[in-house]
Amino acid sequence: MRSLSIVIDSPVFYQLLTLEEITKVLEIAKKDYAGFYPFLFIAVATGARKSEITALTFTDIDFKNRRILINKSMYKKEFTSTKSKYSVRYVNIPEQLVKVLIELKMRSKDKKD
Repeated sequence: MRSLSIVIDSPVFYQLLTLEEITKVLEIAKKDYAGFYPFLFIAVATGARKSEITALTFTDIDFKNRRILINKSMYKKEFTSTKSKYSVRYVNIPEQLVKVLIELKMRSKDKKD
């Protein structure tokens, strides 16, 4: 069974969730917390900080090349710069997330009309 691990400035690895657990959490979110599902999927797929995810706009998403530009944060409902200049980055995203984000964009357009 594969698992998701993280390194925190040390040779010690912390096992957070197995792939099976991540899949289960995403399935539950999709079914029972549909509004939260895209946020959670982005978090799992990119490892982005909460403040970086909440600052994302559709212009930050490169649907064609399947990547997200992380170039700002959200702090107290205001856009701010990322934690450091090295935090600005492109993150590749899986095709499944691209589909979710396209659906979200379409729903957002429908609400505006």
